[in-house]
Amino acid sequence: MRIASFIFLWVSCFTAKAQEKTVQHIGWKGNRIELHTINNKQQSCTVLLGKDSLKVFLINDNAKVLELFTIQRIPNENFSGGFIKNSNIYLYLDNPKKDNLHSLLYNIDSKILSENLVPFVLKSGKIINKLSSNNYFFYFTLNTKTSEFVIYRFNDEMHYDTTRYTSAPGIVEDMKNKDGSIFNKATINVERADMEGECDLDIARDSKKLYVRNDTLFLLINNLRTTTKVYTFDLTNNKMDYRLIMHKNDDSLSEPFVCNSFLLRNNLYYASASYNNLFLQVLDFYTGNIIKEFKANRNEEINFKNTPITQEGDAMGGAGVRELGKTKQLLRKMTNGSIVITAIPNDEKNVLELLVGSYQQITSGGGGGGMWMGGGGMSAPIFMPTGGFSHGSWSKSARFKMLISASNYEHLNGDIPLSINDRIDNYTKGTKIPAEGENLFVINGNYNYAYYDKDKLDFILVKL
Repeated sequence: MRIASFIFLWVSCFTAKAQEKTVQHIGWKGNRIELHTINNKQQSCTVLLGKDSLKVFLINDNAKVLELFTIQRIPNENFSGGFIKNSNIYLYLDNPKKDNLHSLLYNIDSKILSENLVPFVLKSGKIINKLSSNNYFFYFTLNTKTSEFVIYRFNDEMHYDTTRYTSAPGIVEDMKNKDGSIFNKATINVERADMEGECDLDIARDSKKLYVRNDTLFLLINNLRTTTKVYTFDLTNNKMDYRLIMHKNDDSLSEPFVCNSFLLRNNLYYASASYNNLFLQVLDFYTGNIIKEFKANRNEEINFKNTPITQEGDAMGGAGVRELGKTKQLLRKMTNGSIVITAIPNDEKNVLELLVGSYQQITSGGGGGGMWMGGGGMSAPIFMPTGGFSHGSWSKSARFKMLISASNYEHLNGDIPLSINDRIDNYTKGTKIPAEGENLFVINGNYNYAYYDKDKLDFILVKL
């Protein structure tokens, strides 16, 4: 172990230009600036990653920056994740060319930072995701030869446990992408969907999603008609459970048929579309009991929507928006592509906002899946980039929004209130932010938004 050189900058070094806003001038230029945030709901650690440096901000329960250390970034290293536990901050960086992980341990009380290299090689299997919880950082992988899930869980700066779970029959087929790419890529890329704010369509449209609840990991799969497959991983007791949630009353027999789901707090929000019908269902995630259902025929008006059906994006990948007047138009777009459903709470108004729509990926020159965020309803906000946030990278989509009561789940009339994403869009209008340079996270039940201003070259933290 070696002691790293680092620089402390105290709160007095920060300037507050307005109440609930903290500004720190960084001076970094370029597009490859990243923000990553880990937290335990009482405090957060935000990592600002530049070309050759790494800055770490510690944020307390009042969203005030307490201190900052800076270290040199090793070439080719990428930030993977971390956690905060017992006054210690654990951060992990990986280098695809090295057979080890670079770990950082910072003790909040002693203000000592140490670095270690942890031997770590994935000998077999595909990486599903790298995840962080309140107490661990872990790799979630699938061995396609043995059909085993394997979790490598890091408990401290030097050690990790390896746990193997025998999966249900057919898991390799379940985890395949439509093009079968599980067999020719190093990663499977199942995205985490329980981030803060509204879930991006690039995540919501996927039939495979991950959710982390403290020391429990849920993998949900919707690739079977009227069924949600649920894998539950108990990280404390090293147990796995597999069950099926059957969506009774989803009785459409017409083809084509698509379905999807979204988990928020204790409820599962399910949507399906066929040639004839749109069907929505709210269920208790743990018991499978039906709470509320909504249904619309292709020739009927959708009487539970609060906005028109709008389409954004076009065949050329543009951002044009137009209104669709008929339910059957929406059904056709859903069954030709994917169906999405997301849910986000508004606790102040005791309502839930649901987004229901279609998704069609538009192929253009350039890379694949983009930056993402998600809607977790105050769940631990960590992924790559940890705490990631997007202003809405819609592809081709037709969708509407609806309001339901958070008490009895009945449809509510009225206008859709401004979401946290809308508020951030308004706040940052005209501001240039790197693609991976903004995070949304929660401390003590309050939203906090961190971003990097490319023009002013500032790191900015805003308590919303």
